[in-house]
Amino acid sequence: MPQHASPDTPFSLANLMTAVADAVPDRIALVAGPRRLTYRALDERSTRLARHLATAGVRPGENVAILSFNRAEWVESFLGVLRAGAVPVNVNYRYVAGELRHVLSDAHAVALIAEDSLATTVAAVRSDLPRLRHVLLLEDGSERDASLGGVDYEEALAAHGPDSGDGAVELPVTSGDDHYLLYTGGTTGYPKGVLWRQADVFRAAVERRDPGAPRAGSAQDVAERAARCFPLRMLVLGPLMHAAGQWNALSMLLCGKRVVLSTDRSFRADRVLELAHREGVHAVQLVGDAMARPLARHLLTEPDLCPELTSVRSGGTPLTPRCAGCGGPGARTWPWPTPTAVRRRACAGRPPRPTSTRVSRTPRTGAASRWAAASPCSTTPCGRSRRGRSRSAGSPGPAGFRSATTTIRSPPRARSPRTVTGGAGRCRATTARGPETVPSCCWAGAAW
Repeated sequence: MPQHASPDTPFSLANLMTAVADAVPDRIALVAGPRRLTYRALDERSTRLARHLATAGVRPGENVAILSFNRAEWVESFLGVLRAGAVPVNVNYRYVAGELRHVLSDAHAVALIAEDSLATTVAAVRSDLPRLRHVLLLEDGSERDASLGGVDYEEALAAHGPDSGDGAVELPVTSGDDHYLLYTGGTTGYPKGVLWRQADVFRAAVERRDPGAPRAGSAQDVAERAARCFPLRMLVLGPLMHAAGQWNALSMLLCGKRVVLSTDRSFRADRVLELAHREGVHAVQLVGDAMARPLARHLLTEPDLCPELTSVRSGGTPLTPRCAGCGGPGARTWPWPTPTAVRRRACAGRPPRPTSTRVSRTPRTGAASRWAAASPCSTTPCGRSRRGRSRSAGSPGPAGFRSATTTIRSPPRARSPRTVTGGAGRCRATTARGPETVPSCCWAGAAW
C-alpha cells in the first residue's frame, strides 16, 4: 500500500465482497425465490452490471437509485453499483410520486434500477429529474412503461457476459473512503440521506468476528474468516431498502454465509415458515411484533416446523412484552442496537440505544418447544447492567454528518444464580440443559 494511502483503503464493500467470493466461490450466497446464486455467480453478475453502468456513463462517486422489492437483483444491483465506484441509493418501494421526486432529486441520482411496476410512478415525475439519465428495468410481470426509455436489466447483463469481449471496460479502483449513502424512511418528514465512508459502515455495522478476535486488518483477513466460518443460513425478512434488512444481509455475505430472501410482496406467516423450513434456516431477521407474533403462533401450532431455527432477531423496532407469552424453558432475550438507532443517533454524535431485541430458542425436541421475546431492558442476558464505551471511527462526512460515531458494547461480565462465568465477548452459563455459550450483545462484531 502506498505510504500516502488511507489504512482504510482496502475496506471498500466491493473489494471485501470480491475477496470473500474468491475464498468461497462455490458456496451458496443467496436464495431468492427459484434463484440460487453461488458467491462466484453473484460476484460475476454484479461485475457485469458494473461494466454496463460504466459503459452507460455512470462515473465514480455518482449516485444510482435502487427501487425494488426484495429479490436477488436488489443484491446484485447494490454490489454492482459499488463495484462501478458509484453510490447505491436505497429507495422505499412504498413511496408515492412526491416522495420519489424528492429522494431522486435530493440524492442527485443519475441512474435508476427499478421494477416495472414501480417505475411507472417514476415516469410521472421524470420531467422533474433532469439529472436522471439512465434507467434499468427489472421484469416483474407488469406492463413496461415505454416512456422511461429504460434498458432491460437481463439484456444489459447479457451484453457484458464472458463472450462479449468487453474486457476493455476498465472498472475503477474502489476504496474504503468511498461513500455509502442511506436514506431514512421519512416517517417524520421527507427522507434524509445519511452519508458514511464504506470502511466506517463495515466497522460499525456489518463486521462480524469471533468474540475476542481482533478486527480485520485487510480484505484477506475477511476472506479467511469467511472460509473458516460455519455457513449459517439466515432468512432476512426486513426490506433491503431499509438498514435492518440491508445490514443483516450484507454482514452475512461478508462472512461467507447464506442469505435467504422472501420474494413475496406481502407478509404471510405460513409462507415464511414454509420457506424457513425448506431452506433449513438457522436464524430469522424480522421487524417487530407485526412479524414476530404471527410466526410465534404458527410455530406453536406446528412444533415440527423449522427444527434448525435457533434465533430470531428484531431490528428497526423492539418486540413487546406480549410476545413473552410464547416463551418456553431455555429461551432467552436481550436488547440489540437496531441499525436505525445506530444511524440516527450517530448523526447526532450520541451512542445508540438498544431499541430492538434478539431472541434465542432451544432446538426442537419433538415437544412444543417455544421461543420468546421481551421488551428491551438495560441488562445483558445474564442479568447484569450493560456497559458501553463510545468509539469514533471517522470524521464528519462531506455532508456534515458524523458518519461513524457509534457505541461498541462491552462484553457482559456475568454473574447469575445459574453459575455464569464471563469472558471477552461471551458468557458461559450452566443451566438445566448443561453448559451453554451466550453470544456477545454487540451489534458490530457478534459471532454466529
